[in-house]
Amino acid sequence: MKCNAIFVQISIQILLTSVFAAGLINDSIIDTACHNDTDCKEFVMNGAANSTCFNRQCICKDSDFKTIECLPQKKGLANVIGGKCPCTSIKWSTCVDGFCMCKRDFTSSKDNRTCIPKQVSIGNHCENDVQCSKLTTFSSCTNHTCSCKVDHTFYNGTCQSLVDIGKECDSDDKCLVIPNTLCVSQQCFCVPGYVAKFDRSACLPNADYNDGCLESAQCQHKLGGGGVCEKGRCICAEDFVKVSINIQNETKTMCENRIVIGESCVYDSDCFQSRYNTTEQTMYCYLKECHCSQDYEEDRFERFCIKKKLIQRENTWFDSILTKVSSAFGSSGSRSNFSYNWVILFILTITLLTFEIFC
Repeated sequence: MKCNAIFVQISIQILLTSVFAAGLINDSIIDTACHNDTDCKEFVMNGAANSTCFNRQCICKDSDFKTIECLPQKKGLANVIGGKCPCTSIKWSTCVDGFCMCKRDFTSSKDNRTCIPKQVSIGNHCENDVQCSKLTTFSSCTNHTCSCKVDHTFYNGTCQSLVDIGKECDSDDKCLVIPNTLCVSQQCFCVPGYVAKFDRSACLPNADYNDGCLESAQCQHKLGGGGVCEKGRCICAEDFVKVSINIQNETKTMCENRIVIGESCVYDSDCFQSRYNTTEQTMYCYLKECHCSQDYEEDRFERFCIKKKLIQRENTWFDSILTKVSSAFGSSGSRSNFSYNWVILFILTITLLTFEIFC
C-alpha cells in the first residue's frame, strides 16, 4: 500500500514547529506592554504620529490615525531584557550571546525594561523589598526608598526594634525599665545586638546559626529573613539555605533563597546553589533560564532539582543511537552544550524520510 507522502511532510513540519514553540530558539523581542502613555513614547517618530497605552498595550497610529505596527525609534535596539543586542538603551545591561542581559550584581526589573541593583542601602531608590533586606535586616521598600520597617529605627547602620514602656523618653535612663534599651527620637529601642520580643516587652539577644533562641526575630537579625527559630535553635527556613557571603568586606553566615527552576540567568554560576561545591551543582543555565543538570530531575513541586534515582538497566539500541549522534554533533556529554531534543528530532526526521522513500 502506497504511503501518504503529504502526511510525512506535514509530520516533519509539525516536529520543527514544536521545537520553535518549545522555546529552543529565542527570537527578537519588541515589548509593547505598558502601564501608561509614557511607556509608549519610544515608538513615536518611527512612522507613528502618536502612541498611547490602551488595555496595557501600546497602540501606534499614523498621521491619518490608522493603527500601525509599533516599532522602536532605533531599529534593532532592544527595549527589554531578553531582546536582541545592541542594548545601549538599557542601563547596567550587557550583550551575552546576542541577547541583552543584566550585568553582575544587577537583576531585571519586574517589567524587564531596566536593570536594578540586587542590594540597596537605607535611603536609596528601590523597586522591591528584597533589594533592601539583602543589605539591612528589618528594612523594606516604601515609596521606592529603602527604609526601616514600622516600629524600627535606623541606628548605627542597622534597623533597631521598638519596645513599649508605655510613655515617651527623653534620655536612655527612662528606657532602662527594660534592659538593653536606648532612647531615640523620644522612643525606646533595643540597643545594637538585641531585638525586641514579639510583645515588645523585652529585648532578646541576636542569635547566629544553631545558637539558642526564643523567637525567630533573634535569628533574622544575623541570618536575614530566612532565619527561623525551631526547637530552640536558629536554622534556615525550608526554602532557604545556609551560606557564607561577603557583605561590605565582612564574611557573614546567612540564609539565602534557594534558586528555583526557571529563574533567569546569564552564566551557569547564576544557577549554582551555594551549599554545593563547584564540581557538583543541581542546575545550569540554558536559554537564559536555570534547568536541572544531567544527573538531577525536578521535584514533585517542579521548583527544585533533586538527585535522580539510580535505575539499573541495559542500554537499548535507542541509547546507543543517542550517544553516537550526540558525538557526531560534538557533544561533551553536558546538556549545556548539547540538547537531546535535537537528537530526538534528528532521529525522527530521518525515520520519517526513510518511511517516505521506501513506501
